[in-house]
Amino acid sequence: MNRLKVMTANRFRLGGLLLPLVFLNHCGQPSQPPAAKKPAPAAQPADSPATPPPSIEGVPPAMQSWSGDLDGMLKRRVVRVLVIPDKMYFFFDGVQLRGATVDVMRDFEKFLNERSKTTRTPVSFAFIPTRRDRILGDLAEGRGDIAAAGLAMTAERQTIVDFSTPTRDNLRAIPVTGPGGSAINTVDDLAGKEVYVPASSIFKEVVDKLNTDFRRRGKPPIVLAPADENLEPSDILEMVNAGLVKLTFAEQSMAEFWSRTFDQRFAAIGGSGE
Repeated sequence: MNRLKVMTANRFRLGGLLLPLVFLNHCGQPSQPPAAKKPAPAAQPADSPATPPPSIEGVPPAMQSWSGDLDGMLKRRVVRVLVIPDKMYFFFDGVQLRGATVDVMRDFEKFLNERSKTTRTPVSFAFIPTRRDRILGDLAEGRGDIAAAGLAMTAERQTIVDFSTPTRDNLRAIPVTGPGGSAINTVDDLAGKEVYVPASSIFKEVVDKLNTDFRRRGKPPIVLAPADENLEPSDILEMVNAGLVKLTFAEQSMAEFWSRTFDQRFAAIGGSGE
């Protein structure tokens, strides 16, 4: 039976939320008192009637491009949350939204309304599904206010957006093989193999780093087979389990979870698979 082999050298941090820089700079340090300034005209209370956003005929307000800070979101009474459909984090159960991301964002919605004293005319969180390869661009272009997608923190991504405190740190990227795939016992066993991962995922960076080392040591590089960007990690693991894909990369805890959910054709080291 093929088993997952842990690649301890490839670790990354998983951010909980991505926010446009202007949003995080506005609300990132709420405990600090504001700088003194001249008295201003009486401000509109937070729980006063919402200021409706400009309308574009035929386009719901939540879907219109807009960029601004937290005050603007409170006035609009909507925070647009960009999400990526996934079997664990965001999915539809009939007409109901389900998943870990939905639960966390509902709690955040409640917290924001209580803190901003907008419970009588509450701010609503609108979930906007998008693709993994488009989520950063959508956020930067004002198509969402927050991205809640479990994206790994990288230096390149931090030039576009700011991340919340990581929800998980020091994660492991591991290779996953299924029926018909070659056993992976060492990192060098990956040399010359074809790996099926989305080009927009952190795993492409893992492959690039491994290939740099392989070329330096005269070994054949890993061949990257770009996965369909509409596929999430759980979809690809299901394809591996069915024998449609021979080799991919996954975050260790996710691979171990799905190895217990599928028919035990693959299992993670230290997991419960037989």
